[in-house]
Amino acid sequence: MKKQIWIAASTALFLSANCQNYGLAQVSSELVKRAQSEIDNNKLTEQTLAQLQSAVQSNDRDADAHLYLGLALERMGLKDEAYAQYALAVKYGPQNPDALVALVKKEIKQGHIPSAIQMLRSGLDKFPNNPEMLLIVGDYLIQNKQMDEARQVLETAFKVKEDIFGLPTSLGQIYLNGHQSRAVKLATMDLEKDPKFDRALRVRGVAYMMLGDYQRAIVDLKPVFENAPNVPAIAEGIFESYMSCKNYKEALRPGVFMVAFTAQPDIANARLQDKLVKLIEKLPLDFVQTQVASIEKEIDTKSPMPAFHLQLGQVYDKAGQYKLAMAQYKRAIEMDARYVQAYYQLGLDYESKTNDWTKALQCYQTAHFLRSWDEKIYLSYLRMLDRMHHRQNDLAQKTKSLIRGL
Repeated sequence: MKKQIWIAASTALFLSANCQNYGLAQVSSELVKRAQSEIDNNKLTEQTLAQLQSAVQSNDRDADAHLYLGLALERMGLKDEAYAQYALAVKYGPQNPDALVALVKKEIKQGHIPSAIQMLRSGLDKFPNNPEMLLIVGDYLIQNKQMDEARQVLETAFKVKEDIFGLPTSLGQIYLNGHQSRAVKLATMDLEKDPKFDRALRVRGVAYMMLGDYQRAIVDLKPVFENAPNVPAIAEGIFESYMSCKNYKEALRPGVFMVAFTAQPDIANARLQDKLVKLIEKLPLDFVQTQVASIEKEIDTKSPMPAFHLQLGQVYDKAGQYKLAMAQYKRAIEMDARYVQAYYQLGLDYESKTNDWTKALQCYQTAHFLRSWDEKIYLSYLRMLDRMHHRQNDLAQKTKSLIRGL
């Protein structure tokens, strides 16, 4: 494998969720134990630092002393000096890399990224086929959409030791593209060890969905969605599965979440909006109103987003429920008094749905004031002014004719 693939692993930060199952190997030196504690708690003392330096000087092959001196130096901002110590720690360390892997994951979990990067680089120089390290590299490559390279790395790791927890799921994620049955088998390997492993449930659930096995997809994706309803891909996946099973009532909550957490202030997500519209048209309106009101409250409590209410209003407009739509636009304005698009959408409904031209003009005028360069809003504003002018002239003419007839 090309060396740059190992270097690419330098920002494998997202693995922190997988670190809790690994602990740092015990060390015999009381000094190293004390250094570990002080470094972890950001309370490194001058005495401990001096003793680490002395330990390295008295025994240049003391891998633990090099390792913790490196950690101490990095916390002090001396990165080059720290990386030199990491390299020596790996060089003089034991041939078993487990402790190094555990420390890399621990550093990542604690947010000490540069130290983890350098230790990983040094470790791969010494243990180029270590499956645990290859897993870290492979997951980084997946995160950065380098799927071909990730597949090579993870398949190499799998051949060396296929039962590393998390490795089958990572490989299964790659197999989602064209080999869904294989992805199911791989994710199942991890789920047999931990039936609640979130990432494996995601991979297997998506694989089932792609295979058309929607009932099984729902079983896997439901707990994932409940744990993280703000992940649009999961919300959409379980939404599609419910829709395919004609379980429309259950589909409503993930449908609202998928729209909410893809909402952008001025960009209508027509694809997801249209999916939610089709669902709403299949459900009783009173059920939709009650359930969506509850879901709105949940979302607003956790992540208040004016754009969500705008998007939901557009969904209601498409579904022919303009009163519900207008209420959403007003809610968006309550949350952001300068929300141009909400004023504009509300103006459109006042103009075309309720024929309240006065309020429509007010909305267009406010939107134009907030965004004077927007041609679409400006033209709507001019159109409304023109309509109001002609209506007043028509009313005056009618009144004049009526008076003449008296």
